[in-house]
Amino acid sequence: MRVFVNGAARELDEGTTGGQLLASLQLNAATLVVELNGQVVKTTEFLERTLVEGDNVELVTVVGGG
Repeated sequence: MRVFVNGAARELDEGTTGGQLLASLQLNAATLVVELNGQVVKTTEFLERTLVEGDNVELVTVVGGG
């Protein structure tokens, strides 16, 4: 199935979860803000959610500093 991650098409297996997507991208969920289909979602919800054809995922890394 095809989903879009930060605007780029990505082919994933049916049944792929948000957690599996983040693992494949080697991203730490604790440092991300996730937008799914135009709405900000809790990262914990995203990790368990099964992605579907055409989902649009925006991943923003939170960076601290001063």
